[in-house]
Amino acid sequence: MIIPLGHEQTSVRRLPWVTFAIMAICVVVFVLMAPGEHHNQMESFFRLHQALGYFTQHPYLEIDPRFQRIFASDFGVEEAEALTEYMRQVGPQAPRDEAVLAHQQRRFDIMVEGYHQSLQRSMLSRFGLVPAELKAANLFTYPFLHSGWLHLLFNLLMLFVVAPFVEDVWGRPLFTGFYLAAGAVAGVMFAVRYPELELPLVGASGAVAGVMGAFLVRYLRSRIRFVLWVAVPIGPLQAPAWVLFPMWFAIQLASAHFMDAGLPEGATGGVAFWAHVWGFAFGVVFAWAMAHFRIEERYLHPAIESKVTMLDNVAVETALARAGKGDLDWALASLEREIAADPDNVDAAMALWNLAVTRGQAHRGVEPILRAITGAVRTGDQGFVISHWEEVLIHDPEAEVDPLLAVRIAEILDDAQRVMSAVETLELALRRTDDSTPGAVLLRMARLGLAIEAPSAEAMVRAALANPEVPGDARPELEVALWGIDKRRLVPSAATVTDVRVRPELPPGADKMAGIQVTTVVPFAIKGHELTVDCSGHFQSIDLRSVQAVAAALLARHGRKPVALVDLLFEQPGQCNGKLPATRIFSDSFDPRTMVGGEDRMVSFWTFVTRVIDASSAIPMPNQEAARGRPPQSFPSLEHYQRKVLGVTD
Repeated sequence: MIIPLGHEQTSVRRLPWVTFAIMAICVVVFVLMAPGEHHNQMESFFRLHQALGYFTQHPYLEIDPRFQRIFASDFGVEEAEALTEYMRQVGPQAPRDEAVLAHQQRRFDIMVEGYHQSLQRSMLSRFGLVPAELKAANLFTYPFLHSGWLHLLFNLLMLFVVAPFVEDVWGRPLFTGFYLAAGAVAGVMFAVRYPELELPLVGASGAVAGVMGAFLVRYLRSRIRFVLWVAVPIGPLQAPAWVLFPMWFAIQLASAHFMDAGLPEGATGGVAFWAHVWGFAFGVVFAWAMAHFRIEERYLHPAIESKVTMLDNVAVETALARAGKGDLDWALASLEREIAADPDNVDAAMALWNLAVTRGQAHRGVEPILRAITGAVRTGDQGFVISHWEEVLIHDPEAEVDPLLAVRIAEILDDAQRVMSAVETLELALRRTDDSTPGAVLLRMARLGLAIEAPSAEAMVRAALANPEVPGDARPELEVALWGIDKRRLVPSAATVTDVRVRPELPPGADKMAGIQVTTVVPFAIKGHELTVDCSGHFQSIDLRSVQAVAAALLARHGRKPVALVDLLFEQPGQCNGKLPATRIFSDSFDPRTMVGGEDRMVSFWTFVTRVIDASSAIPMPNQEAARGRPPQSFPSLEHYQRKVLGVTD
């Protein structure tokens, strides 16, 4: 493996904002996506092996064509078909009872469908490039997704070594288009090579390979520093670009052929070598065309030079050169002096921020980058605001930011549908308010907090109402909003708690129930009187006609959104000698819209509960309307719900 470390080109005329933005987007997407994606991958892995295990025991069942291709991706088409046929010959034979066979087929189909649904919930599958279901939009989203930290870091390292210098000579707009086109071409050609592949292609390597090809043509004789990894790292070494990059391309091409030759027809490996090959080839051809028609000399160079001033370049370029040699302290001090002399030098602010983050001293670059962000807010450069403010949130989440600036940034983030960042920004703005904060700022903060349902929206509304500068005509709006928050609050006051009413038909003595034996499940499908659930990895069918009571409620959770639950009780409270048996379902454990339709997730949950009640003819608790969510009864804790509704004492 060849790992480039740098090269003799050490300076650019302007900071490579596009390159930095691409790197930042990749990191932010990965950080936001990683926790949920890990859960989805584990779920998909479990459901796949559950389905495969069931098919091994029942090889006579019909296989969904999509699921059949899973075999092909690992073994090849012919081998997968041969393996399936062999299992059917030597394995158990189909039962003669058609009802039993139909039941087994239905269970297997449910398992397979569960696997495919788990794949569809994956961000990698939704926005990655799946050759078997090629989508044009995903050609431009898949390069920003990565499957792991090593995958991400290696691609960003390769990008950082070559991209800033291609961006510098071609300009930001052209480089942006070129980068996206390289990724798209690499993706299309990979899909052409593996048209039946169901697994998603993700990662920036195809687009980065395109930039490497362009760098080769543009900086043919530049000497590259690299490490050669053969079991152990060897180096650092040096070689000219015209030697190193063609050698890298040859390795990718050979690896692609060897992988295809070593795998059965229709199968593919885990590394997208063909995407690397076609991305690199596209970069070489594109850069050759640029050089042949002298586009850079005729059009790009004069336009870029007209935007670059010597004042911007000298200090920043010198500092970056010293930083490149390892003298970060000198570079940071030099940039701080430059900013002190010229506070509006955006390039110096950018350079200082990036070096300070690299040094682990982000606080040294916060004030200049906030000044640059403020300028971008005023000029309407929303892309600059979003990318750099989200970096500030990552590296200095308690930055000393003016509340007005924070609110304006939150509004920009909300317009860009970056709600999570907008919420974090509003929360920071709230912590920075004091008695001197203008009423107009507090009003804007409260309105936006209500609109995006920020956790501290109530505090924002109260802060605005407490400020005498807030206009009188805005106060009714805030008071109504505050009343609505109190109305919906799931943590009752002491007076509200004592007023919680128990279902009138609760059997006598139920308040003395000794305990409850709960089995928590995830619903999968509901059809007629049958509810299919996933219980600790095993699918089970519940005959709802055996349910004696159905209890449903809303529960408060500290620091998080409320959650709804429904308990299926197989014995009525007060009539159980031991612990009350219950099957419990939480609203955040599944998406009810996939089962009963609808657009709002919570509304669909109550529709699901209503379906369960109607199919079971069970007693609804705490009462007929509350059990169906019209409206639901809320409780401050699970224990309070169990005590008041189920009559459980522990």
